[in-house]
Amino acid sequence: GSGYSLIRQVAGTTTLADQPSFTGDISVEGGTLLINGSQSIDNGYVSGGLFLINGDYTASNTGVTGGYLEVLGQVNSPVTISGSGTLSGNGIIAGDVTVGSGGTVSPGTSQGATLDTLTVDSITFNPGSLYWAQSNPDRTTDMIHASTANGGSGAITLNGGTVHVVAASNGWQEGTKYDLLTADTGVTGHFDSITTNLAFLTPGLEYDPTHAYLYFTRNSTNFGDIGGTYNEINTGWGIQGLNPGHPVYDS
Repeated sequence: GSGYSLIRQVAGTTTLADQPSFTGDISVEGGTLLINGSQSIDNGYVSGGLFLINGDYTASNTGVTGGYLEVLGQVNSPVTISGSGTLSGNGIIAGDVTVGSGGTVSPGTSQGATLDTLTVDSITFNPGSLYWAQSNPDRTTDMIHASTANGGSGAITLNGGTVHVVAASNGWQEGTKYDLLTADTGVTGHFDSITTNLAFLTPGLEYDPTHAYLYFTRNSTNFGDIGGTYNEINTGWGIQGLNPGHPVYDS
């Protein structure tokens, strides 16, 4: 309540719902701290556990060096992700996001059941950072949108970092682009590298003035190369003889 200098979460689950503003900080070190309703503080720190924003949260600064900050509502604060910290969610961050070395941004919920868009005022990926996204062949993907709707710059700055795409296992087509980033006022720079979980397709990134896209090209791994038995190897070579677009080949 009013007058607290520190709310510290180290274990279990605590819910704050429409608490009065107070002069002080929140420190999430373990367990889960859930904000429902409205909460205004000085600074927020996450070094472990889960800080789940399901309402409206306002702070001067929010830093995540470990654990998770999941935004399902709205965060009115600049956010810095570094160390082993992860930012996730499908809500709105009305503030600038900076992702440093070791920091991860993964749009969507921590359960990973849906593909979602995380909206920010702006975002900067620095060397050593990670953008972790899921994608489906129907061109639905996790995405980050840098928007001017809340008074932000709507810009995305890429100073390096890695993209890792967790892709569904079948139905991919070469030459199709999948939107990973969109910025109202522009994307500048580029990521250092991109990886994926797919064995036979190599991912790539393509940029235009306001987007970053994912695409795939067929690599040199043969379908028979990953078989563990004689029958598996022969089946793999047989499937490779089919044309792209055949449902068995694409699967």
